[in-house]
Amino acid sequence: MTFPNSLTVENLTVSYPNSKEPALQKVTLNVAASSILSIVGASGSGKSTLLRALCGLESPTNGTIKLGDQVLCSSTKFVRPDRRKIGLVSQSGDLFPHLNVFQNLTYGLINWRRADRKTRCKELLEAIGLPNFEKRFPHELSGGQSQRVALARALAPGTSLVLLDEPFCSLDVEVRSRLRSELSSVLKSCSASAILVTHDPHEALAICDRVAVLRSGEIQQYSTPFEMVASPSNDFIGQFVLQKNILPIQYKDDSYSTCIGKLRLPADTSISSRSVCTFDRNAIHIEFSSNDFFTVISKEYRINHYVYTVASGSIKLKSEMSLDTSLSIGDKCKVEAIHDQNFLVLPENIKSKF
Repeated sequence: MTFPNSLTVENLTVSYPNSKEPALQKVTLNVAASSILSIVGASGSGKSTLLRALCGLESPTNGTIKLGDQVLCSSTKFVRPDRRKIGLVSQSGDLFPHLNVFQNLTYGLINWRRADRKTRCKELLEAIGLPNFEKRFPHELSGGQSQRVALARALAPGTSLVLLDEPFCSLDVEVRSRLRSELSSVLKSCSASAILVTHDPHEALAICDRVAVLRSGEIQQYSTPFEMVASPSNDFIGQFVLQKNILPIQYKDDSYSTCIGKLRLPADTSISSRSVCTFDRNAIHIEFSSNDFFTVISKEYRINHYVYTVASGSIKLKSEMSLDTSLSIGDKCKVEAIHDQNFLVLPENIKSKF
């Protein structure tokens, strides 16, 4: 069953001339009505290419894009960007500096009666918490206010889907947090769906109904935030999205172990040679030891604890330690797993304890 503002993407592939690998490879997604999907990925993963393909600025090599029952793109059809009824909000908002808020909001409503434009503007300003801002110009708005107006402008024509390209990245922490928490209610009040592109996994997990993780143009996992946290599909999800430590596993002396100790796994457990152990920063303890292999390479203060990064060859681990820990950058240290802390073996998704 399709809804008026649901988006369906099937096997979407985008290739650029002179590029060996496609920018997007067989991407399949669905954005349900009045929901928020987050696209997470590092720079170069294909996030911007996906947005450009969805709003019609890029022609896919293969695949289908549908909004409700309307086919926007397929092997036989391509709908122009201005006819897709998809709004776009960029990092900077891109308000017209010479137009006031009313003129910016109603810029795409040129065929509406003035009375209807005024009503629509008032509705949107109420929805974004900026009533009576009609006559203000962009230079009279704060960064957060500008982004709210940019979102309202994207929604003004009755847009059923809004693409948000890292819209909060230039805002300070407090404003960013407040706008994130308000986004869902604003979209629901306008019966709109959204795709939020971000490189911040915490942002994606905090406010979105579903999360899709891109890497090298391919979807690594597409699930609810809860499912992603409970059952990451691979070590990339564990490390990039969930910010967990990753260690390779060796099998010797009839048991599985890592460089920081043995794993408590049932005797009949069978895992592949490429499996890894993932665990949280508070699952390990570090202490000074001049004869050990790990070296402290960074130390970050986090109000009630330090986050240490230690390295040995290609292996890097992070550990949360109390403020009375006296290790310094350059110190040698040993790393030990804390007894009874949880770990997860991927890709088998085996949960156990140290």
